Amino acid sequence: MRKQVNEIVKIVAESLPKKIKVLEIGSLIVKGQEHLSVRKYFPDAEYIGIDLQKGNGVDMVWDCIDYCFSHRNEFDIILCLDMLEHAEYPYNVVDRAKYALKPDGILLVTSVFNFPIHEYPDDYWRFTPKCFKLLLGINSRVYKIGNELMPHTIVGTICNRIYIRLYINVCLSAYCEEQSKKELKHKALTDWVPPKFIKFYLKIKYLYNRK
Repeated sequence: MRKQVNEIVKIVAESLPKKIKVLEIGSLIVKGQEHLSVRKYFPDAEYIGIDLQKGNGVDMVWDCIDYCFSHRNEFDIILCLDMLEHAEYPYNVVDRAKYALKPDGILLVTSVFNFPIHEYPDDYWRFTPKCFKLLLGINSRVYKIGNELMPHTIVGTICNRIYIRLYINVCLSAYCEEQSKKELKHKALTDWVPPKFIKFYLKIKYLYNRK
């Protein structure tokens, strides 16, 4: 998981009651990313993390499609964070997540577009914003972070509670726009820096962090 995705979950969590039921699909925490766990944003919730393999952050080893099918209308919020690109059948994952969601619940899905191949255990897909809209349906809201034509992060939400949907839409729109502007500003600055200097800086930073 990436820092921006973590912050997006925090924004959504702040809009919800404390005592809720949460399902995280693909909850395995990769070594070195323990600080990015989103479970801490739901301290009073009944939190269930499922994944296909045992490990940190995994409460149950279970295929998400089978699990969701056996828990109809049960969860207040379902998180599918940077997992969908690793699913062989992403449409089925989203469809079953909707099935397990309460009628007034929230589905939050994030994935990558302009991003390197990363196998956990396999990497199958890249999603455009319009693809996310097709996957999540006409009632969804879709956001992106990064370059307008080559964003690195796609975010989708489904929420049927009007006041929560409005809050999330305003906050996520502002956050994603702010992050995109920061990255474009940073890129404009680095375009003026000689490549050799950047390589030298990164080498020094790497040696310093090893101490």
